[in-house]
Amino acid sequence: MAAVIEKAVRTLMGTPEGEEMRHRAMELSNKIKSSVSRGGLAHKERESFISCITK
Repeated sequence: MAAVIEKAVRTLMGTPEGEEMRHRAMELSNKIKSSVSRGGLAHKERESFISCITK
Protein backbone atom coordinates (compact mmCIF):
# COMPACT_ATOMS: atom_id res chain seq x y z
CA MET A 1 0.00 0.00 0.00
CA ALA A 2 2.80 2.43 0.85
CA ALA A 3 4.40 1.80 -2.54
CA VAL A 4 1.16 2.70 -4.31
CA ILE A 5 0.90 5.95 -2.36
CA GLU A 6 4.55 6.76 -3.02
CA LYS A 7 4.08 6.19 -6.76
CA ALA A 8 0.98 8.43 -6.82
CA VAL A 9 2.78 11.22 -4.96
CA ARG A 10 5.80 10.97 -7.25
CA THR A 11 3.51 11.14 -10.29
CA LEU A 12 1.66 14.12 -8.87
CA MET A 13 4.76 16.03 -7.89
CA GLY A 14 7.29 15.15 -10.56
CA THR A 15 5.69 14.63 -13.95
CA PRO A 16 3.91 16.71 -16.59
CA GLU A 17 0.85 14.52 -15.98
CA GLY A 18 0.96 15.48 -12.30
CA GLU A 19 1.29 19.15 -13.19
CA GLU A 20 -1.82 18.87 -15.38
CA MET A 21 -3.68 17.13 -12.53
CA ARG A 22 -2.75 19.91 -10.12
CA HIS A 23 -3.81 22.53 -12.66
CA ARG A 24 -7.22 20.86 -13.17
CA ALA A 25 -7.68 20.51 -9.41
CA MET A 26 -6.99 24.23 -8.95
CA GLU A 27 -9.46 25.14 -11.71
CA LEU A 28 -12.12 22.93 -10.15
CA SER A 29 -11.45 24.43 -6.72
CA ASN A 30 -11.92 27.94 -8.11
CA LYS A 31 -15.16 26.97 -9.87
CA ILE A 32 -16.56 25.41 -6.69
CA LYS A 33 -15.64 28.45 -4.60
CA SER A 34 -17.27 30.72 -7.16
CA SER A 35 -20.42 28.60 -7.27
CA VAL A 36 -20.98 28.53 -3.51
CA SER A 37 -20.12 32.20 -2.93
CA ARG A 38 -22.84 34.85 -2.83
CA GLY A 39 -24.23 35.21 -6.35
CA GLY A 40 -22.91 31.82 -7.48
CA LEU A 41 -25.18 29.19 -8.97
CA ALA A 42 -25.06 26.78 -6.02
CA HIS A 43 -25.73 29.66 -3.62
CA LYS A 44 -28.73 30.80 -5.68
CA GLU A 45 -30.09 27.25 -5.89
CA ARG A 46 -29.73 26.76 -2.14
CA GLU A 47 -31.51 30.05 -1.45
CA SER A 48 -34.29 29.08 -3.87
CA PHE A 49 -34.69 25.68 -2.20
CA ILE A 50 -34.83 27.23 1.28
CA SER A 51 -37.38 29.76 0.09
CA CYS A 52 -39.50 27.00 -1.45
CA ILE A 53 -39.56 24.78 1.62
CA THR A 54 -40.21 27.59 4.10
CA LYS A 55 -43.35 28.83 2.34
